[in-house]
Amino acid sequence: MYDVPVLVLVGELAKRAVVVDDRVVVRTILPITATIDHRYVDGWHVSTAMRAFRAYLEAPETFESTATLPRIDEVDQKVIRG
Repeated sequence: MYDVPVLVLVGELAKRAVVVDDRVVVRTILPITATIDHRYVDGWHVSTAMRAFRAYLEAPETFESTATLPRIDEVDQKVIRG
């Protein structure tokens, strides 16, 4: 993997009017801005990565397997028991 300089800025959650199915609705929006040096990576690669990142933020459960993760109560019991 190459070391690629990237700057990611995360804004503040805010309610905004957006169009969903041709209707204006209020949604909570988290603005995220990323900038990258195009000498290292082509814009196509960055846009592909950003689409994957957006898909993850919209539905993280589709990317994470719960089969290998312990349940939180099991983790708590291990901490309590030592």
